[in-house]
Formats: sequence, C-alpha cells, structure tokens
Amino acid sequence: MTGELVKGVQAALFGLQGGGDAAFTAATVIAVATDLARIAPLLYYARHPLGILHPLILTAVLWPLLVAMPRTIEELGGFGGLLLGEQVGPPFYSGLGWLPGPEIWQAVAWSNLCELIALLSIYVGYSLVRDRRVIAANSATRGVKKEFDGKRLRILAIGLIAVSVGVLLVLISLRGGLALHLADMARGRFRSMAGLGPLVAAVDLGLIALIVWVAARPNDVKRPIFLILMIGAAVAQFISNGARTSAFVVFMLVGLTWALRTRRIPWRIALIMMPVFFLSLGALNIIRSSGLVGETAAEAIQGTNTRDILSQAQEEIDLRRSVQSTVPVIWEGHHLMGGPLWGSTYAAAVLAFVPRWIWSEKPRGPGSIYAQTFLGEVREGMAVPVNSTAEEYWNFGILGVILISVLYGALIHHAHNFYIRSPDNPFVVTAFALFVSSFSPSTDQLVLFQQQVVMLLMVLGVASLFASRWRSDTSHYSPSYRAALSRPHALPYRRPEASTPAGS
Repeated sequence: MTGELVKGVQAALFGLQGGGDAAFTAATVIAVATDLARIAPLLYYARHPLGILHPLILTAVLWPLLVAMPRTIEELGGFGGLLLGEQVGPPFYSGLGWLPGPEIWQAVAWSNLCELIALLSIYVGYSLVRDRRVIAANSATRGVKKEFDGKRLRILAIGLIAVSVGVLLVLISLRGGLALHLADMARGRFRSMAGLGPLVAAVDLGLIALIVWVAARPNDVKRPIFLILMIGAAVAQFISNGARTSAFVVFMLVGLTWALRTRRIPWRIALIMMPVFFLSLGALNIIRSSGLVGETAAEAIQGTNTRDILSQAQEEIDLRRSVQSTVPVIWEGHHLMGGPLWGSTYAAAVLAFVPRWIWSEKPRGPGSIYAQTFLGEVREGMAVPVNSTAEEYWNFGILGVILISVLYGALIHHAHNFYIRSPDNPFVVTAFALFVSSFSPSTDQLVLFQQQVVMLLMVLGVASLFASRWRSDTSHYSPSYRAALSRPHALPYRRPEASTPAGS
C-alpha cells in the first residue's frame, strides 16, 4: 500500500511546502485509488473457495504486502511526519534533482496513474483466461503416475542445502574472506560481484531445496532441524548478495508454500515477527556497512545500541527514496534517451545465461542504464532497481504498460491453472510459489525467475533419480474396488482356465 492517504491528511492539517497543490491532490487521489484497486480482489473474491489464496490476491495483494512490510515498518506506516506535525514537502529524487516542487508532484501524479493503469490491466488479462476444469484434466491422465517420497526428498533437501553452503564458502574464499566480502558489498553489489553471478545464483539451490521440502512435508516446519536450516538459508542469502530483502524472502517463501499446501495462512507468526523484522533491517545494514568504517561485522553489532539501529534504518529510508527510479524513468526517461527504448532493456533478461567473460559488452539491465543516465554512474558502477511499470513505459510508452500488464494477468491465470492440476505435487507447488514471488515483467525479476527455474529443474532431476517411484493411477476405479486393492484377499479368486490344445 502507498500510504498516500496519511500524507494527504498530513498536508490538510499542516500544509504543503513548495506549492503545487493541484498536482499533489491529483497524485494523492490516484495513489488512494490504486490502493483501493489493489484490495478490490479481497472484496470481489471474499466468498471464493480459495479465499485469500486466490491467485490474484496472492500476486496483487498478499505478496506485495509481504515484500513491502519491512519498508512499511521502517516508515511507521507513513505516520512519522503526521505525528511530528511537519508540512508535506515534495519528495527528492536524485534523478530529478533539477525540477521544482510543483513539477515533481506532476511527475508523481503521472507515475501513480501509470501504476493504476498497469494494475487494472493485470485484472483484465486475468479475466480473459478461463479456469481449468480439474476433473476433466484428471480423467485425461489415467495410467501410471510418478510420485515423490517425502522422506527421501527431505534427505535430498538437507544434502542440497549443504552443497549450497559449500558454494557460499567458495564464494567467500574467492572474495578474500567474510569481512572483506561484506565490506565490498557495502560499496555496491553490482560492481563488487561482477563475474561471480553463477556462484551467487548457485547459493539459491539451498533455498529451492528448502521450499521443495516444505511442499513435500509441510508438517516438518516444526522440526528443529528444519528451523535451523531455514535460518541458515536466510543467512546464506544475505551473505551471498548483501540484500536484506533476500534474507526475509526465505521466511516469506516458506510461509507461502506452507499456506498453499495446508490452505491456511500463518497470521499469528507474521504479527509476532513484525518487530523482529524492524530491528533486523537496521542490524543487517550495520553488518553490511561495517567495512566502510573499518570494523568487522561482529564489532559493529557489539558497538551498536537500539538507537543506532533505528537511526540506521532512517538513513536507509532517505537514501532509498533519493535514488528511487520509478518516477524519474516515467517522467524523464524518454526525454533523456531520445524516445522509447523499444525493448532494449529486456535484452539483459534474454541473455542472462551468456557469461560476461564470453561477451564483455553484454547489454546491461535497466537498473544500470538508469544509474548511468540519471545518476552519472559508470557502466560498471551500481544499478538501481527499475520496477515493471517503469520499464514497460520506458520501452513502449503507456500502450506498452497496458499490453504487457494484460499479458502478465493472463500468465497469472495460466500459472494457477498449472498449479491446481497437481496441487499435491511438491515441484508444482514450488514452481507456483516461485512464480508468485519472483515473476513479473521486469528484467531483474525475469532474470531471477529464470535462475530459480533452472535450480528447480536440477532438484527435480536429482529427485527423479533418488526420491521417486511409479504407481498405477486408480482414481478412475470405484471406491469399493480401490479399497479392495489394498486388501488383495478381498478380491474374488479367479481360477486360471486350462489351456486348450491347438486344433482340438
């Protein structure tokens, strides 16, 4: 949720700084309309059998809310300025630093309108696809079926997590040790991890194995060994790429997969973990930034109190806001680049698996292009994430936002149809959970999703060899005959007929 309603109340009570009242009002109204449109599936599908696990709710409401939760906690839900009684000033964007306040609000209003149009287009695309007829699909797949042994999958998952930890140790060794690795990550992941992308991606093998484990045996989430390995996977994600969100995504993906298998939402655990998330955000950033002041991560944690963590979190808020790319790209992207990019930023997703040592001039993604164009970074410098709506607009204008969003909505429906065909297959459940969490029409997410799919296929290949078996599908038999199959003595004995000599 945008939290713009709170900002509107703040402006009404304490005033607007720098002018631009009409543009600010338009930006706020459109943002509130976007919030209402985002929660609309909750009302529309209130009586749907799937409930909150409906695919539109998962992709448009639940997962975005989970991903935004750390930022919302940091910003106190937007109530910070209201409680302090401050005037509302125009947001500062490093990519639009030369624009006056009123024009900044115009840029925000247009950006918010593009986001609203994209969201509504996703809904339209979803409605264009029909639900799969599950009964017909099951009746069409009679015969011998492959099933996976949950206990063997658990053993396999533990082994693969161990392999991913080994890969992480190799990565840290190549980077000169943990302290140097974390210190270098504080100066920018894009530059510091150049050429090590395959190793970073291989660390995800442990995460994928963990999710398959949950999908196969959801009750194992209470086992101590699972909890230890889940925390270890989260730590590995943070150490491998320095992104705090990656650590929290481990817990969110486990929760989503568990919910898909049990048809329940772990609300109580989520509420309990919110304060922990808030404090952890600042703590993880202190660890990541410790190298900049010549300290080890342990020294930084030991010398930090709660006030320092809160202060660090606020500094992160200000920095992230200043380099945010959505509004600058939508407002000035065409002007600075001489027109639409016509799909060129998506080349980085298409060529994701081409090693840079083979093609040193391989196209960079939109985040790098934004940093070079708006922030004056070098080609090998930092990259700033560009969300799907901004990238669609940068490439094809507002028509591209509509068409690509419609296609994305249709893909959401197709992905759910794929999932409901085999909702108990751990690899199908994992694939759908990865789609919900990682897939969107932006280059960064497309690259991530491709890497995760490759890892999932690797786990599937190993599991097919060591943790699977074939069985006959008896779903089309009558219930009494299926029961009799489990008790062979209950079946009528049929004496074999004597053979008849040929010619008799």
